[in-house]
Amino acid sequence: MRYLGLLRAVNVGGKNRITMADLRSALHDIDLDHVRTYIQSGNIVFDPDLTEVAVHQRIEHQIEQRFGFHIDVILRTANEFERIIAACPFVEAREASSSPAGVSVAFLNEPPAPEDAAALERYASPGEQYHVIDREVYLLLLNGTARSKLVVKVQKMGPIATIRNWKTIQKLQAMTLAD
Repeated sequence: MRYLGLLRAVNVGGKNRITMADLRSALHDIDLDHVRTYIQSGNIVFDPDLTEVAVHQRIEHQIEQRFGFHIDVILRTANEFERIIAACPFVEAREASSSPAGVSVAFLNEPPAPEDAAALERYASPGEQYHVIDREVYLLLLNGTARSKLVVKVQKMGPIATIRNWKTIQKLQAMTLAD
């Protein structure tokens, strides 16, 4: 089964620096097959022969041992990722042009508490929408992410979260389909 690993807070603002070549090497050393990475922000696609729990524990442990700091890892199977893409409620925005500006997905390690999901409404500015489905928060951020209070709240609402824009999601989808 093919998996995607989304590392939280890697190579952001000069902290938690890991080259993707070093990450691939570290993951090969724990017997993950066909490890591929996309850009410097910790996106990996790989084929394990282990359970999801075992893969998750091994990746986090290997990163800590090899690089000296803890990184949270969010995992999704390729099938889950396909369902996540299909469920995006902002189809018009993401298909409006070849550059789906403003559409992102926050991947969470667990579903948010209902009261935390409901509280997001207070942080959405004009031009921002969100939709929570299970362990994902779909974001439409027409004014960008830089000053968005909604993005900050999603990242701090409880479950571990990491956000990817739609362009990255499309590239990861293509990587899951490639042999």
